[in-house]
Amino acid sequence: MNHLRPILWLLPRHIRSSWISLSITGLGVLIAIVAVGLGHVYTQALSESGLQYAIANSDQVSLNIRITTKNRPIAPSDYSKLRSAVEQVINNDIQFLLRGVHRIGRTQPNITLITDKDDVMSFFGGPAGRPFFLTNFNEHVKLIKGNWPRTSLTSHSGDIHLETVISENISNLMHFNIGDTIFLMPYKG
Repeated sequence: MNHLRPILWLLPRHIRSSWISLSITGLGVLIAIVAVGLGHVYTQALSESGLQYAIANSDQVSLNIRITTKNRPIAPSDYSKLRSAVEQVINNDIQFLLRGVHRIGRTQPNITLITDKDDVMSFFGGPAGRPFFLTNFNEHVKLIKGNWPRTSLTSHSGDIHLETVISENISNLMHFNIGDTIFLMPYKG
């Protein structure tokens, strides 16, 4: 208690003599705290507006998110696991960006197309194709002739038959007509 009394006596006298420098220091600290807080709020607003601007002004195709599984077939059980995992990510992280989910599937490239399965010469330099599917494909194209393919596969003598759609240009170029049978030969030899 002996040391406290002189300190309490000296402190007000010392503050009276240096109140200007203490006020300036306190004001400087207050300004620094406000500046750091405003800087954080400003940079946060700037980054969010930058992202919103980038999303609003970018090409919609570049905003498409793709999940690709390569070199393996997807059975219904695999697909349901994959779909539930993708839906969980979508719902947790990017729901506000979502307009729709579509499936696309492509075969291996350059599958030989032949019109007669006994024609072995077509394996050496015949036309090639790459069949694919896309959900809601019929909403994005115009059917000129024929019908939309059935979704079911049929099997005849060990071969799988499926209906398909080809473009008018390819139909004219390859002389294919509605109802023609084309064989896909995925493996040579």
